[in-house]
Amino acid sequence: MSKLNIKVVDMENAVTETAKKSINEAFENYREERFIANKIKEDFDKVYGPSWNVIVGKNFGSHVVHQTKSYLFASYGDDEIYILLWKSG
Repeated sequence: MSKLNIKVVDMENAVTETAKKSINEAFENYREERFIANKIKEDFDKVYGPSWNVIVGKNFGSHVVHQTKSYLFASYGDDEIYILLWKSG
């Protein structure tokens, strides 16, 4: 059973699958939120070009402007650490 729970997504299916893989790998390999976010950003910038943005944490607010088909909000694990991934610019 996946620990990833996608709350809101505006992405093509293939991009969403890349996000799931990248997020799961980041959480498996890193413990600190900043390293998890950095790994996801690096993966997306490499595959889909810059400028992807990632926030990982338990308590944050946001209002973002994103490109169409370039937004994902999810939670991970029992502690519900949240992931916000979007592309701008």
